[in-house]
Amino acid sequence: MLQNYLMIALRAMAKNKLYALINILGLAVGLSIYLFAAILADYEYNHDTGFANHERTYTVGSILSPRASISVGELDNTYTTMGPLIKADMDEVEYMARAVNQNYLVSIGDKHFHETVKFADKEFLHIFDFNYISGNSQALYDPSGLVITESIANKWFGRTDVIGENIQLNHEHDLYIKAVIEDVPRNTHFYGLITGSGMEILTSLVALNRFTGWDLEGNWNNISTGNHTYLMTYEPADIDTLEQKVNAIFDRNVDPEMQENFMASLTIRPLKATASAVWDMVGMPVIESVQLLGLLVLIIAIVNYTNLATAQSMGRAREVGLRKTMGAKRSQLMSQFLIESLTTAVFAMLIAVAILEAAIPAFNNVTDKVVNLQYISLLPWLLTTTVVVGLIAGAYPAFLITKTSPIDALKDAHVKGIKGNLFRSLMIGIQFMLSIFMLALVMIVFFQNEKVKEGSNIYPKDEVLLLERVGVQDIRDREDVLKNELLAINGVRSVSFSSQVPFEQSNNGRAVSRTKGDEENEVGININVVDHDFMRTFDVPLVAGRDFDQNIVADANTNNERNQVNVIVNELLVDRLGFASPQEALGQSFWQDRGEDAEPFEYTIIGVMEDQNLQGLHNSVKSWIFLNSGDRHNYGAVRIAKGAPANVVSQIEQAWQRAIPDYPIEHRFLDDMFDDVYSIYEAMNGVLAGFASLALLLALIGLFGMAAFMARGKTREIGIRKVLGASLTQIIKLISWQFSKPVIWAIAVALPLAYIASGMYLNFFADRISMQLPLILLAGVFAVALAWLIIAFHALRVARANPINALRYE
Repeated sequence: MLQNYLMIALRAMAKNKLYALINILGLAVGLSIYLFAAILADYEYNHDTGFANHERTYTVGSILSPRASISVGELDNTYTTMGPLIKADMDEVEYMARAVNQNYLVSIGDKHFHETVKFADKEFLHIFDFNYISGNSQALYDPSGLVITESIANKWFGRTDVIGENIQLNHEHDLYIKAVIEDVPRNTHFYGLITGSGMEILTSLVALNRFTGWDLEGNWNNISTGNHTYLMTYEPADIDTLEQKVNAIFDRNVDPEMQENFMASLTIRPLKATASAVWDMVGMPVIESVQLLGLLVLIIAIVNYTNLATAQSMGRAREVGLRKTMGAKRSQLMSQFLIESLTTAVFAMLIAVAILEAAIPAFNNVTDKVVNLQYISLLPWLLTTTVVVGLIAGAYPAFLITKTSPIDALKDAHVKGIKGNLFRSLMIGIQFMLSIFMLALVMIVFFQNEKVKEGSNIYPKDEVLLLERVGVQDIRDREDVLKNELLAINGVRSVSFSSQVPFEQSNNGRAVSRTKGDEENEVGININVVDHDFMRTFDVPLVAGRDFDQNIVADANTNNERNQVNVIVNELLVDRLGFASPQEALGQSFWQDRGEDAEPFEYTIIGVMEDQNLQGLHNSVKSWIFLNSGDRHNYGAVRIAKGAPANVVSQIEQAWQRAIPDYPIEHRFLDDMFDDVYSIYEAMNGVLAGFASLALLLALIGLFGMAAFMARGKTREIGIRKVLGASLTQIIKLISWQFSKPVIWAIAVALPLAYIASGMYLNFFADRISMQLPLILLAGVFAVALAWLIIAFHALRVARANPINALRYE
């Protein structure tokens, strides 16, 4: 019996090739998008599962206070001092390890490499069971011990048998290779989006203590992106219970004022969710949105199939009537039509898998991920999805075509009534509702992202070459020499050094007050340590006062014995300190409390810059102090004049080599720094645009097939109307209006939903577009215009037909 049903299904497809192709391709596209979204979400939510202890390993994060003036709501790390406190107070914790990333120059003989070194507690190698090529997990017990990956060993030495080899950090700190491990897989949190810094070079926190005096018990201020505190319990623990205990320790040890002004509490994540913590930090449910959009596209594909299959039932009504007359039971007919639907779903799934086989490697190449299709684990899900989609898509057409009596079936009564029209209208409406909703979101996201990009143009991104990793003391000591070398180059307009540059997502904050000792009215601020050329290099305009002058002693914070320095502030800080205007603020002072053992520090305002979003992107404008000092610079910035010689960058490299021969230069343009983060928004818009385009395409294909089928069913009616004198225009209007009604009500539902959803995205940004509603309406108009083009094509073709042929139809 099953074989006969399959044969009938294949014959039905062969008889109606166009509609079979539309159905199969539509479902294939919907399935491929749905499967890809689900596989990607599973990949993002399940990093680090290759580690044996991942089920009992957790990371400690932080929930920030609203008063912290930071653009994210939480962090994936916490105070480094919390690790030892947690380990001492919690019996269920077997191992605790902190990992702190630092940038160093690695020297091997006359070869030099800029690298990120991970300093960790020795228990780190007990938590993570890396695969050792040589050495073992005791490597960090040696304070000078170093663990490197296979790739780094080949990069530095051209081989992996390097145990005992010596390297030097920043020309002064010696380490010895104690272990070589296989490269850490990309699907670990070490290579997570934005916060991932890799896991290629590892040494002990004791070494960091020896190099810099870093307190082995940790501290209350080193909270840098990419650093982590790991807890490994004896047995898998309940997250909520673990979090309650950790927060009890936090409350006992953290000053209430610190909790109120900066870090409110701690949060615990399982290791496998650590990589996806970035989306919780920025407050964007990106992965969930991708899953939802994938499901919506699949729903549109299913609706598309259901709608066309229902319309096709018009042509098979007599077949059903004859089979019922010959004694066929309804259950047999239902089985036949459901098997036809399942056969279509099987073909669609095979095509969808083929699409994924081609698309996933390309996706991995672009994103540097390692998503793959594990068929052994995926097969049950693929089979279940195929069956569910086939049954849902075919259920209503099978029910509709088999419920009628033989007489009604032979008369086509079941598809000529009002109910059939209502269902088809509902299906078309659902398709367009979802499509318009997604299209409207695409337009909002695109124009908001463009506004973010446009806002970045306040800085000369393509003219500023950033010199990175200049925070080493040896380089800081030679800043003046380097600056003079650079300024002598034809085409270099200015050179500046600072602790932070535009679009760099650091937060160096503290609290100040207008009156000395007024802790109740303190204002949170960010500090950028600059030199006297910063404003000129980055085109930062002053609305009042003056720029830094290197001839004025008080303009530079070079004497540690002085408790006063001149600063430039932004307009927002002027307002928050209570000054009536920038002009009134000039010459006025405000204060920073430095604790009981030190005098408050005095800042005197000499200039006020206009409010600019230094961090850019999703951040809001913050209160800023610009302080002229030469001891905390992390970046150099070389402003290159328009029309500079083509070899100006190579001349800058040569000037660096002359001034700082023992440190290789590392540079990139400012627009590259912006693009590092902005590329995430572009990728989001690209994914959303792809999903929306496919959804709209499926809806239009469905409308195309439905219009063709229904227009054929109205051939006789149109012929009679033409004989009775109806004009071509009247007939086109009649047909167009009948198909336009479901599209119109779809707009009425989709636009409010799109307005709400797009508002959630816009709330993520401080600087938002002001044309949300017009863009959403434009999306609706665009979708309707495309629908009318499809409808008008069929209406014109039917309306121009010879009425004699139309009356002979049927």
